[in-house]
Amino acid sequence: MPSPPSRPKNPVFENEEKSKRLAELLKSKKPEDLQEANRLIKNMVKEDEVRLQRASKRSGTLEEVNNSVKLLNEMLSHFSRDQSTDGDKELIKELYGDCDKLRGTVFKLATETEDNDGSLGDILQASDDLSRVINSYKRIVEGQTVNGEMEPLGLSTTTQYFCSCINWGTRHTPFDMEHSCAHVF
Repeated sequence: MPSPPSRPKNPVFENEEKSKRLAELLKSKKPEDLQEANRLIKNMVKEDEVRLQRASKRSGTLEEVNNSVKLLNEMLSHFSRDQSTDGDKELIKELYGDCDKLRGTVFKLATETEDNDGSLGDILQASDDLSRVINSYKRIVEGQTVNGEMEPLGLSTTTQYFCSCINWGTRHTPFDMEHSCAHVF
């Protein structure tokens, strides 16, 4: 007979120290302990709300990145300097601007994400996807040479840099990364 499904775990309420403290306070008959327990519960709920808001924002941003990258890639695959309409050229330029703006948002998400968070891989993949489509735009539309025309196989320079920072235990803001590794951006 299969066991019943486990309830979803809530990281805020899994904090052993807070849970023990809360249990002690709730066992007490003192009004001040019960008030402190109430404050602790409210703080734990607020922490959970913040965590859920971040997850929702992250999910929305990653979806926006995915959609923008797919659309810009599709538009670039049909782009011709001579045959594309002015409307298509304008849309491609807008999509490029959106992707460029999203790149900063994704880097901010990466720096705010804990090293052990499972979504870090998705964030880094989104960063790579944005870098690739931005480089494609620069090559195809602007005629620029980017990374010797071809991206290296495997992880992008952006991901390699960010992973090296994580491995060394350092955290950087998007400003730090942009100015210490300007060639990546």
